[in-house]
Amino acid sequence: MNKADWEKHELECINYLQQNFGMDGYIQFKHLGGSDSTKSDIAVYKDRKFLFCMDAKMESSQSGQFVLLPDEKSKTFIFSEANKSELNKEALAIINEMNNNFEKYKSPGTKSILLDINQTISANWITSHYKALKVKFFISKGTDFVIVPIDKFEDYFHIEANYRQKKSGSRNPPQKDLTTIESLLEKGNCIFNQLHFDKSYLNVNISNQKDIFVLGENDKNYQLKRLEQNLYRITKLSSTNNPNVIFQISLKRQQDPDDLEQFKAMLK
Repeated sequence: MNKADWEKHELECINYLQQNFGMDGYIQFKHLGGSDSTKSDIAVYKDRKFLFCMDAKMESSQSGQFVLLPDEKSKTFIFSEANKSELNKEALAIINEMNNNFEKYKSPGTKSILLDINQTISANWITSHYKALKVKFFISKGTDFVIVPIDKFEDYFHIEANYRQKKSGSRNPPQKDLTTIESLLEKGNCIFNQLHFDKSYLNVNISNQKDIFVLGENDKNYQLKRLEQNLYRITKLSSTNNPNVIFQISLKRQQDPDDLEQFKAMLK
């Protein structure tokens, strides 16, 4: 199985949770999000009833980004309507800080501009973003696994906020794209079987291709990533390239036993 590091990490986290805290048929941890940033990674169930969500974070990773557009006329930054998250007081605090230094931040490129903002402001944004996804705990791994209550995010992670141009990422292709994808596969001389959906993911069997490759034309581009042998997952790549506020996080401490007890208590 050829998986990205973040995918491996999520599965390792779920295995750890199930082995240490799961009770078959009673306490269960289910994988949810994958590459979809609008969903949390793990759902926790007790006696088949939903309890809360968790999010898996690698020891060093990104978290909770949003698009912010510079407006030269007003000398301010505008929260994009395309953002999946809401313009709340935490986002406004970041925007206000950037508005006060508009000239410094107004021309982002692909190289990051470090934002001069308090870590608490960044932590408040991140936690508000994940609370909207019903997340109550994060799980990460340094030397050992660490389970973090959402309101203690800043205690466990160092946070660096940056502003730079970034493609919007990828998403699962809709049904209406199937004909286009088949046409691109044929043009790319890919020998393939019928496209098929596995849950919400679009997969295809292709012979003799690279682990990862891209097919596309005009503004429609699709990435194909090998899952195993000839099985590939297809995602649709974004055609937009917008300036984003991006939060780089890194784990800075190990488990507080009291926080682990808080997690266990939520499962009782």
